[in-house]
Amino acid sequence: MRGRNRIKRPKAPRYDSFGTEVAALLASGQEVKVHVGCGPVRLEGFVHVDLRPFPGSYTFDVTNRWSCPGNAIDFIFSEDFIEHLDQRGQIRYLAETFRVMKPGAVQHVSAPDLHWCMGEFSSFDQGAAGVYDEWGRFKHLLVPTAQYLMEVGELVGFEARMAQPMPYATRPGPGRDKELGNLFIELVRP
Repeated sequence: MRGRNRIKRPKAPRYDSFGTEVAALLASGQEVKVHVGCGPVRLEGFVHVDLRPFPGSYTFDVTNRWSCPGNAIDFIFSEDFIEHLDQRGQIRYLAETFRVMKPGAVQHVSAPDLHWCMGEFSSFDQGAAGVYDEWGRFKHLLVPTAQYLMEVGELVGFEARMAQPMPYATRPGPGRDKELGNLFIELVRP
């Protein structure tokens, strides 16, 4: 009797199934596009991955080895994700995406821009009390600048360049300037 009234939540696909789906897409000749840090957002034609379980997404820590072969993925998209990793996590994540991406593949990274956030909301003349808390408000660990993100991408082996927002981007949200609130970087696997 006790378990009858419990709500059954859909389970996220298992981590090892991610590699199986990537292999199936490769075998069928389809493009492999991955949406990292997807949360509840679903993009048509993408394989979805998040650390937290969401219906229709694979649940695993993307700073560790992915369950797919190298040179398998055509495109990676992340939006308001990378700033939730510390520096070690960011480098591990970029290194692993470098491994799994095909030569010529593109990774589009959208993240809050530290320069814009601090310039827009901080009052530095008030000292520490005037610093906008971008970290505490949104649980961010390392908010990048464009230069930082491009340098780290290049350190790992990517070719990095500034980009435009992707047409399916859902950010920036309220309170962020559409042009400057987020930075948009493309990391290309040579």
